[in-house]
Amino acid sequence: MAILTEQQIKRAKQILHECLAAKNEDGSRYWARDEELDRNRQEVITGQLRPLVDQYLAGKVDLKQFKSQIDSINKRNEHWGFKGIKGQMYFNMILNATDDLSECDNEIKAAIALPSSDELARSRIRTFMSYVKRIGDQYAESHGAASRPKINSTPFFLSYFWQIQDAHTWPIYYTNSVEVLGRLNIWEPTDDVAESYIQFKQIHEELLEAFSKDHKHPFDLYGVEHVFWFEGQKPDAEPG
Repeated sequence: MAILTEQQIKRAKQILHECLAAKNEDGSRYWARDEELDRNRQEVITGQLRPLVDQYLAGKVDLKQFKSQIDSINKRNEHWGFKGIKGQMYFNMILNATDDLSECDNEIKAAIALPSSDELARSRIRTFMSYVKRIGDQYAESHGAASRPKINSTPFFLSYFWQIQDAHTWPIYYTNSVEVLGRLNIWEPTDDVAESYIQFKQIHEELLEAFSKDHKHPFDLYGVEHVFWFEGQKPDAEPG
């Protein structure tokens, strides 16, 4: 069942057209910069991130090494915004909060492994949120609530690793994308964080199809993300 109305898709296409027509200050195409970013992302994924994730899931890299190497790669290649509070800082807080590193390792492996369906992705988000809440509650008792990992960061954290493994299926749950969808009166998340991510994914699927037909060229998830980023950078953006 479709989530978006024809009017909402039309509104999104208007932003697409603006993005494709936009120019940088030097007169070059705005979109060319995004195409270069995508090439760089794929190089980093193929050469560094995907092998590291595979090695970690296979037990060839331990959890602390994995966290440290993910941090190092993202500091050298700032293509995803993973260094922030919902990415690396969330990862750090989880390890700080746990008193059972083996359990934490098992929970993270189970959560970041590539889901085979929306249902499994929804379940993994909920399961990992439950784990993070439990260790966060225990940690807050002795260290204060400010030090606990925030469970609402879970969809961004997990979808980052899912997209590394399958960039054609799993969009990253960027705050900018969520805010743009709300500002354009297209979609708002609910208190059900896991269900909201699945709806977010399904909206991307609908826009992929609509953008590809409109542009007469296949779009990917990166492309939809770039359209949202373009709109999100407008200082005077108003709902359509």
